[in-house]
Amino acid sequence: MECIYCGEKKVSKSDIFPSALTNTKIISYCCCERDHNNKFSDKFESETITALGLFTNHLDIRSGNSKHKSKPKFPCIVVHNGKEKRIMTTSFNAIKDITLRRPLDQKISKNGIEYQLFNGTKEEVEKKKQTAKNYIELPEVEEHYYIPPELGFINGEKTKRLACKIAFEYFCKIQKIDKFYPDIFGEIITYICDGIESGNKKGNREDKKIVEVVKDNEFYVYLSKSMKQGTNFIYFRLEDDTYYSYVSFYNLFVYRVKLCKFSDLPNSFDVVDSLDLLGVENTKEERYFNRVDKTGSLLPPYYYLFVRALDRLNLMKEFNESEFKHRIEEFCKRKYINVRILRRFIKDNELYLKTKKAVNSCKIKSINTGCSIEDKILLLIIKCIGESNEKISRELIKNCVDKLGGNKLATESFHPIDGAKKIDLTVNDNDSIKKGIIKILECKFTENYESSFKNIPCIYVV
Repeated sequence: MECIYCGEKKVSKSDIFPSALTNTKIISYCCCERDHNNKFSDKFESETITALGLFTNHLDIRSGNSKHKSKPKFPCIVVHNGKEKRIMTTSFNAIKDITLRRPLDQKISKNGIEYQLFNGTKEEVEKKKQTAKNYIELPEVEEHYYIPPELGFINGEKTKRLACKIAFEYFCKIQKIDKFYPDIFGEIITYICDGIESGNKKGNREDKKIVEVVKDNEFYVYLSKSMKQGTNFIYFRLEDDTYYSYVSFYNLFVYRVKLCKFSDLPNSFDVVDSLDLLGVENTKEERYFNRVDKTGSLLPPYYYLFVRALDRLNLMKEFNESEFKHRIEEFCKRKYINVRILRRFIKDNELYLKTKKAVNSCKIKSINTGCSIEDKILLLIIKCIGESNEKISRELIKNCVDKLGGNKLATESFHPIDGAKKIDLTVNDNDSIKKGIIKILECKFTENYESSFKNIPCIYVV
């Protein structure tokens, strides 16, 4: 066994798809540690992971080995009295913590008395007034937040190199390639290591490009019909005499990667023409993508939709920023609900006091009266689970979401928000919430990858 990038005999473990970008581990012992595995992280992986923080945050994907894993940060613009400031945050609630609860450095004097300016929530201001010797009322400030449309990373070199690395290392994994083949894979190896597209040095045309972003909006429309958003996939496809791989990040942007010439491969290599899937519901355990091979006797419906989308793909389309923005906006409006999300919500908000074996009434009250409707919906679902005598299942969670909208059918366009706004929790609901929390924490039910392609309960967050 040797490094597939340079031939070094001593190899180390490599995360083919970085664990910070998915809820599962896909690893391979295929590259040397010092010159390639570690350097790839510095050269392009870390920056791409940061750029994708909005998506991993929204899908509740967390990395690291610590017991309490923090949510990924994403960029946000805070507009305070017309002045903009760019910050990195984990949620809009966290933004309020940063901007509203921080005393301002400015001081003002009035009638010979010096005042320290303090900007906070109404509750915080009232508490300050009770202990302050002197205070004056100031007009409320204008403040709002928005996510900046930073899309440069989609067509950027570092994200493209990561897509090539994923495609190449996974191809080597399924083909059981454990040697350095510069004559066969020289172009893609050079691009991954150095960022040089040898076919484009002197302006050569499309047929020699190593990697490109799929820009055809109709292709993404087909994708949305064939599989759930948040799904990563790799599709290997032989086109004429060239092996290509299509690598998807969360079903939002897809890269077409040129691997090698089929005629250059030794006869011992298998012909690969398959769709490999990685949904958002997996746990952090080592595994392969879930393979959908064309030789299988029963192919799922989404496979035919996907192939139809590829057959109609127009690679000559230009990059349309507004179309990518629209897909990202729609992505951010959806929130999937499953046991893992509920369990993390309970732990992150410390809703259950294990030492006292009781719910944290203060936290529940804060969520009930707070500004995050998403948190309140999750709390109401926990209460509904506690009121039910059924075991936790995907169907039970779906029914709980349905009840928020008056038992209407929960689909991807379903909004339970109005239902949640009309419900006020009281201390009488604490018993049901406690039962729901215990059921969720003790639950052994886990989502497998199939749940990414079925009717998972989801909500729109607006």
